[in-house]
Amino acid sequence: MKKIKAFLIATGVSVALATGISSCVTDKCKDVVCQNDGICIEGTCDCPAGTSGTFCDVIDRAVLLNASGAATYSVTETCSVTGAATYTVDFAASGTSLDKILVNDFGGYTSLDGVAMTVSGTTVTVANQTISGYTVSGTGTISGSTITMNYTISAGGATETCSGTWTKL
Repeated sequence: MKKIKAFLIATGVSVALATGISSCVTDKCKDVVCQNDGICIEGTCDCPAGTSGTFCDVIDRAVLLNASGAATYSVTETCSVTGAATYTVDFAASGTSLDKILVNDFGGYTSLDGVAMTVSGTTVTVANQTISGYTVSGTGTISGSTITMNYTISAGGATETCSGTWTKL
């Protein structure tokens, strides 16, 4: 009888512990709604490229564009070969990719259209690409409606490095 009683007590304690432990486990993602295809991991949204914010609710490139999905920027820059220049560039959203923008008239060259720029948080990146005989690459930092940009452009064996400020009009 003592063995049965001990067995029942041990079984009861095991069941009570197992029930108590399992009821303490909480789903940290239960009340978290990640937007723009973000995925909740341990209560925090893991955001896809081009989105940020607590719930992936900020589309990074939207900061640079108007509601129409386009914008014009005034550029003031200094380049290592051509010197100081002022011109405008046009930005346009690149399809459905939330982290891409296309830049027309890049470097002040009217034939340099469709330069792809990637936006991630407050950073823009122009990956190495060749368009109309020009090879460009660079990076920049976004602050409000201004981009501080540094890039390299090459054509016909000549290369120059430029840095400047791009301000949204």
